[in-house]
Amino acid sequence: MKRNLGRFVFTLLFLSLSVGASTYKWSAFVAKEKAYVGEAVYVKYLCEFDDNGELYIIDFKPQSTDVYDFTLLTKSEKLTDGKRINSYEYILEPKAAQNLQITLEATMKKTSIESIVDNTTNHYDDTKFDSIHQKTVLKMQMISLEVLDAPKKLLGDFTLQVKKDEPSVKAYEPYHLDVTLIGEGNFDAIKSLDFDVKNVKVFTQEPIKKIDLDKDGYKGKWTQKFAFISSGDFTIPAKKIQYFNTLTQNVESLQIDSIDVKVQKAYKKAELLDDGEDELVFDATYIYYFLTLLGGFLVGKINFTAQKLSIKNEKFISKVKAASSLDALSMLLILNDEKKFHSLLSQIDSGEVSSLKEAKKLIIKSVQ
Repeated sequence: MKRNLGRFVFTLLFLSLSVGASTYKWSAFVAKEKAYVGEAVYVKYLCEFDDNGELYIIDFKPQSTDVYDFTLLTKSEKLTDGKRINSYEYILEPKAAQNLQITLEATMKKTSIESIVDNTTNHYDDTKFDSIHQKTVLKMQMISLEVLDAPKKLLGDFTLQVKKDEPSVKAYEPYHLDVTLIGEGNFDAIKSLDFDVKNVKVFTQEPIKKIDLDKDGYKGKWTQKFAFISSGDFTIPAKKIQYFNTLTQNVESLQIDSIDVKVQKAYKKAELLDDGEDELVFDATYIYYFLTLLGGFLVGKINFTAQKLSIKNEKFISKVKAASSLDALSMLLILNDEKKFHSLLSQIDSGEVSSLKEAKKLIIKSVQ
């Protein structure tokens, strides 16, 4: 029994001497010397111990300010050859042109061997935290960044994808247009597109973003969907999206060409009749389009929606069941009630819901 106690004391003495000699050092790394306002800059901080540093707790949480944003990318702790290394990776986004100098602080909290022994034999009392820890506030190595103004708020490296229907539809039948930006950059600076076409009702879905963050910044895609409905031929005007390409250092344009859409004559009464019914029954959506096109000013005064004009849920469910693709189903949801189905539309667009059968089940369940 005495020999065991002697070994225990010897072990504590060894740890105490080892810990007493423990040292650490902080270092900082910034990926660029120059950056543009809104550009993502990779920053890394390291705390390296000369041993396992087991008695230390690190409190390091950089905060955003009115001149820059800090977004945590990763943080980790590992032992390499018995030495503890804490790593903190961030994305820094400057908000204004200036010579930016940042000196952050970290708090090193060191406990004692006595507190470890006490906490192994007694209940830990967190009210005694300050008395059993030594706190040291350290100033980190200063990082410097020259921040420049860019000629455009949107910057990065993007490509454009345009998905569109064949330019021939029936009267009051939707013509679909999807616009997608793919690449890397400050996606939050992309402005929603707005089409104003005479005698055409334009339905617009809120942009959907699917973006990831890594050392190079934000990468992914931004998509906005449109549906155009009219009783006659119309032209969707061209659009130009300009941005500053941080790779070529030039202002570049992404061009959406104009589209001439031919509209066939209006539906005949027989086409609008439901099977097995003797009287004419209009789909609520077409009534809405018709009134909107003939007297747009009435819509604002009467303040009615497609949902209020819709007939029984069975009608809507039958249309859902008849949809032949996810695109057709998405547009049906947009035309019926975009806000109600926004979550599902986002899941379809991102690929989270990729089965037409699964999507139909979710819709039918929500309206029953």
